[in-house]
Amino acid sequence: MTGVPEEQTLTKQLHDLQHDITIIKLYLRFKDKFVTYHSVLYSKRFTCISYLISYHDNHQQVHYGNIIVFYVFNDVRHLLVQEYHRADVKISDFLEIPDELKETIDLFYPICFLSDTYVIIPASRIVNKCVSVSFQQYQCISKRRVKCEHD
Repeated sequence: MTGVPEEQTLTKQLHDLQHDITIIKLYLRFKDKFVTYHSVLYSKRFTCISYLISYHDNHQQVHYGNIIVFYVFNDVRHLLVQEYHRADVKISDFLEIPDELKETIDLFYPICFLSDTYVIIPASRIVNKCVSVSFQQYQCISKRRVKCEHD
């Protein structure tokens, strides 16, 4: 792992989850059926950003994050994710569209910022790969509609 914050966060969260750090296996990429995900730490990902994902929490709410690293514990794949948080601004604030479309457009294109919060989730909670576009000091995130793999 490259950075002290990620390493300390992973160690603490593994301890909190009672995942024995001495028996986990770390990975920099993960293939789920036909989709390959890379971690931020994976150096051979070319220009694709396949570490930005959407995922469900325990309450089936959608969240966004960057995959830092994958690991396997008791035959279950997990990932350490650096979370994006939703900003107070909404994309609809900058568009001239009918009011009845604003909630939908904000749902599909949330405005977010990368936080200092990390979470461990099972790989089964991944929903989609995502793309982002810089927007002011934020990121406008959306599900990736085109799947292209190089592995």
